[in-house]
Amino acid sequence: MFCFPILISFLALSAPLPGSPPSVERWSELITVVQQANDVYGEGFEAGHAPDWALNEVLLDEAAGLAEGLGSEGSAIFPEFTMFKSAILNRGSVEWVSRASDQLVQALVRAGHVTTSPRQLPDLAHGAQVFASACAACHGVRGDTQAPAARNMSPPPASFLDPEVMDNLTPYRLFNLVTHGLSQTAMPSFIALTEADRWAVSFYVIALRQPPCVSPVRKLTHEELATKSDAELRAAYGNPALACLRRGNERELNSP
Repeated sequence: MFCFPILISFLALSAPLPGSPPSVERWSELITVVQQANDVYGEGFEAGHAPDWALNEVLLDEAAGLAEGLGSEGSAIFPEFTMFKSAILNRGSVEWVSRASDQLVQALVRAGHVTTSPRQLPDLAHGAQVFASACAACHGVRGDTQAPAARNMSPPPASFLDPEVMDNLTPYRLFNLVTHGLSQTAMPSFIALTEADRWAVSFYVIALRQPPCVSPVRKLTHEELATKSDAELRAAYGNPALACLRRGNERELNSP
């Protein structure tokens, strides 16, 4: 997804000390890998061909390693993890895999006490600044991947103006991707950014393709805005309301 013009290597989080609880970042990193495995599985079928089985196996192995690193704390999510892994290895339906993924993510959020929304609604103007410095080199200044660095990347960076890419994403999912990166791609971790910066750029990215807010609607909680996709908000409140929900009734999205 995002990249610096010159990729900066960050030290991986060290393994938890014996007897110490795993950090929240370890739980959220596992969530990120599980969601990526679910996406890879579903995207293959949507494109009319089989999923990338080799990549799915790599992601499952990565997820298993992260789950093992949770130590005894990870026993709480063992049933859901087993179900998710079984759904993919048995080449189940997209619906089965997606349902197992959702159940596993919910279990991880509960067991790890993972926060899924920002402390306060992010400032989109600040998000635009973070995007310009950390993301535009690969994703383009408008989020459309029109950037020289994107030409040599495989897979290519995502276009944030593409409905197929963006409709089912949430700011929380983007926050995890910014924090941990995307396995087997050029998208690195930006955990060196502050938590506020990562939330700001995540809310900014998901608002990029929305037109100006012209009909203010009732405000939703931070949790709802962070964990609902555009598709879910559109279904609940209608398409005209979506721009205001993403941009904020009184906040304007500053184009980069």
